[in-house]
Amino acid sequence: MNTLDLLYRIYRARYSLDVLQRRLDTPVQVVFLGEHADTERMLQWLGELHPQASEIPITQKEWPVEEDSWEKVSACVIHLGSSIPSLELLRERADEIPDSIPCLWIVENIETKLPEFTAGTLPQVQALDPLNPGHKFRAILPRAFPSLATRLARDYSSLRYSYARQMIRRTATRNARMALASTLAAPPIPGLSTIWKFFATTGETIAITATQIHLCLLMAALHFRSLDFFDRMGELWPVIGGSFGWRRVARLLVSLVPGLGWLSKGTLAYSGTFLIGETSRLYYEYGQPNQEELLREIKRRSQDEMVKRLRDVDSDLAESDAEDETDS
Repeated sequence: MNTLDLLYRIYRARYSLDVLQRRLDTPVQVVFLGEHADTERMLQWLGELHPQASEIPITQKEWPVEEDSWEKVSACVIHLGSSIPSLELLRERADEIPDSIPCLWIVENIETKLPEFTAGTLPQVQALDPLNPGHKFRAILPRAFPSLATRLARDYSSLRYSYARQMIRRTATRNARMALASTLAAPPIPGLSTIWKFFATTGETIAITATQIHLCLLMAALHFRSLDFFDRMGELWPVIGGSFGWRRVARLLVSLVPGLGWLSKGTLAYSGTFLIGETSRLYYEYGQPNQEELLREIKRRSQDEMVKRLRDVDSDLAESDAEDETDS
């Protein structure tokens, strides 16, 4: 087994590109609900729609909302304006939205008194600073709708930047914790020390490298680049080589700074992951895909579209047969 195959298996043991690809390909419809001026501002906070976006994932609506218009809605963001309405009106509006639709309620006023959240009675309202509402809005939107976050971030420029930086920091923090955990002393059990040291070194390096690769592939996905593992290998090899370089430096610091080596190791894991994530973000934002990659992505999308069309045709034929049976 060559190094590339081994790395691919290590990566697939922790992550699935298929899951990420399905999230990107699944149709999304998010409703921005409120006064037209407020929903327009929310769209501006997200930034420009990417020219490669296949459809507009966000629609704007005002109160009242027709009951049958909720059928294909994935999530809803409700802008309450600059003040909280009466509790009766707030409860009434919450009751108009189906329970199956996740919601994010916001108000542009950090001084207003927020209603006490009660599950099933009143919605939980987030207050935004009217001087800079977009910053917090872009931070809480992915947390409110985690399954839609990657798709929405890919389509809107400002949200993409905010979400990418958020994921870079989160992955760097996770890797720092993993590196710190690997410095813990082995339990005083005969025979366990060797196994413990193996997992604390080799296992830690493999796990951190896998998360860094996943971070780079996520950055690629956020910038409409293909998610084929082998297409990206030319860009991922520096990540792989760098991870072993960081490991050697960390080992040296642990031996040179007794007692505080764990801190140096955690700092290096954080810094290395952050550098890799930010470098890949900048690369995919300003780099260009090659012709081969474009053709491969066009082929993949055309095959997906063909399957979708065939399913639609089968569905139409089934409905037609059912109608014929009814008429007869």
